Amino acid sequence: MIRQIHISNLKFDLKPSLVISEHDSVCVIGTNLEILPEEHNLEEFLKSKEIEIIETKNGLRIMSGSYIGSAEFSNFILVVNPKFTRLENIGKLIDYAYEIEDKDILDYQIKFNENENQPMELIIQIFVNQCKKLLRHGLSKSYRIHQDSSSFLKGKLLLQQQIKNQAKLNLQFSCEFDEFTENITENQIILYTLDRCYRLTSRKSTIQKIIHQLDAEVELKQIGIEDFKKIQYTRLNAHYKKPHDLAKLILKHLGLLDFKKQSASFVVPYFIPMFQVFEDFLAQLFDDKYTLTIARQVSRVGWKVNTVPSSIKPDIITYSSKRPENGSEISIIDAKYMTGSKFGSNKEQFQIAFYLNDYKKKTGYAILPLSHDKVEDREQEWIAPNQAIKIRVRFIDIDKILDLLYSSSDKSTEISEYLENLVPIEPILN
Repeated sequence: MIRQIHISNLKFDLKPSLVISEHDSVCVIGTNLEILPEEHNLEEFLKSKEIEIIETKNGLRIMSGSYIGSAEFSNFILVVNPKFTRLENIGKLIDYAYEIEDKDILDYQIKFNENENQPMELIIQIFVNQCKKLLRHGLSKSYRIHQDSSSFLKGKLLLQQQIKNQAKLNLQFSCEFDEFTENITENQIILYTLDRCYRLTSRKSTIQKIIHQLDAEVELKQIGIEDFKKIQYTRLNAHYKKPHDLAKLILKHLGLLDFKKQSASFVVPYFIPMFQVFEDFLAQLFDDKYTLTIARQVSRVGWKVNTVPSSIKPDIITYSSKRPENGSEISIIDAKYMTGSKFGSNKEQFQIAFYLNDYKKKTGYAILPLSHDKVEDREQEWIAPNQAIKIRVRFIDIDKILDLLYSSSDKSTEISEYLENLVPIEPILN
């Protein structure tokens, strides 16, 4: 039965937030939820991210796939939350496994919904990406009035200060002049927010590099809401608008800005392919922490279609030596981003069985994310008696692993033991 959301049961000010999970189907019951004609491009974009919205006589029917994110329509905000990990861990998961690409971030106005939990690590990453873009574009400069003492006269002589200099036998000129500089409010906001992010996130090395590119020319100073109000966006500095909106959101989250005197409604529009994140996460984890050497996405010819080679690529292969080319394949592992109840319904077992036959192995592993509804996630063992092969379906607790990875102490041994329990090291002849 499809879950129903009644708008009348939701608390909201201007527009409702429709919050669902990935791989979910809901019926939203309520009025004034129509999608405007000018929003059909956004609707089509969401279809490309496995999210379909169908207008019904009673409201909307929304179906989501394996993308998470948020987008704003004129009459509602859509939020798709992760099914297999806590929202606050999404940034760490992506930081460890996956580089956010521009195609994952919608080119719409950035807004923030005060009532929704925000994946702050993820927003920091998006902000860092925007800062990289700023540096590639080139920092804006502007003329600023500057006062200084100089051995030569430049600009306007400050008469009163010059009299004081002469009284102290100071032979320098006290001048006021216009300086073309990067030390302007636009850049000071960026540097201050990066400095606060550096203290908040585990993604320190990337942020530190950007800070070093800025702090030689830009002053690190306390930023408040009044600094944002000073900026008028024009054609020359329009590229600062999105990073500044993200900076507002981050500083608000840290309790460093008070928006009570200023209307603030931000929704960070992004959509992340969680199936890709999970595959990259699992491969990176085994590469870093598993006892045996692994290789990712090893391609080899599995078929010939009318003499044209066609490749197969298991997600992970473990080897008996440090250099794969000098060793033997031990285990074939495939990442499957789905619940345990869905495994086998889309012929995943046939794909892994083909890998096993091709590599002449007897046992393969399907690694699935442990869902919050653990009733669905029971270990399985698929056996093909006529081929003497078996597939072990195992589940990895993403949140537990992330807590260990980002612990203040080294948990490498504990993680390695966890992975060896997940995928035991098989004898070479197996």
